[in-house]
Amino acid sequence: MPAHTLEILTRLTREEVAGLVEGLLDGLKDGNFKMQKGGEQIELQVPRVVDMTITAKSDEEKTAVSIDVSWRTHRAETPDNVPEEPAGRRKRPAARRKPPAGR
Repeated sequence: MPAHTLEILTRLTREEVAGLVEGLLDGLKDGNFKMQKGGEQIELQVPRVVDMTITAKSDEEKTAVSIDVSWRTHRAETPDNVPEEPAGRRKRPAARRKPPAGR
């Protein structure tokens, strides 16, 4: 599948956003995610197991919530063979320090 990106940047009411997200969730549940903007459309087949990251940030000027759902296009996974943390995001064990010589 050739690379294709479709981005929507708009300002909506929270009720409109909730309705849009509910529609996206229905497609995610069905395994067929569709997004359309103008004459462009992207349709993605979603496997049963995906990686997900939710991030919430807040400061004095802006608050944001991001939900990232990703998966490998050609890798079948089941809950039994999925690592607990997505690849590339695993915590590395703390480096062990050697005690100084002579102590």
